[in-house]
Amino acid sequence: MGCEVCVKAGAYLDHELPAREREAYEAHLSTCAECAQELARLERLSRFLSAAGTPEFSRPQLSWNPVVKRQKLVRFAEALMAAAGLVMAVCGFCLLKSSAQPDSATVAGWERMALTQQAEAPPAPEPEDPIAQAVLRGQP
Repeated sequence: MGCEVCVKAGAYLDHELPAREREAYEAHLSTCAECAQELARLERLSRFLSAAGTPEFSRPQLSWNPVVKRQKLVRFAEALMAAAGLVMAVCGFCLLKSSAQPDSATVAGWERMALTQQAEAPPAPEPEDPIAQAVLRGQP
């Protein structure tokens, strides 16, 4: 596109130019072959698009009823909440039952032995280890 006025062809064709600019463009068309070709191209395109028409779109039919789906979802949520409540009740009952102190007859032998045993002292650090010596002296 060598002509700067050529960009007004679409506005001219759509009758969007003010009267003064429209008259100036019509006068320019008689002297500029490039603008005349662009206007002819746009007129052909406009006729083609008008002849093609617009397609008809039909709204798709819904295969499901949203109200029924919502009701099923609410029932499912209610069932989940009931199950969660049941789990919480069972867990609470088990916690209450286990918090009671067991009598000494029910304590297993290994539990008694574990409670009565004293922990062994940790091994002494090697004196050559500089990190262990720093920790023993209380240095960071």
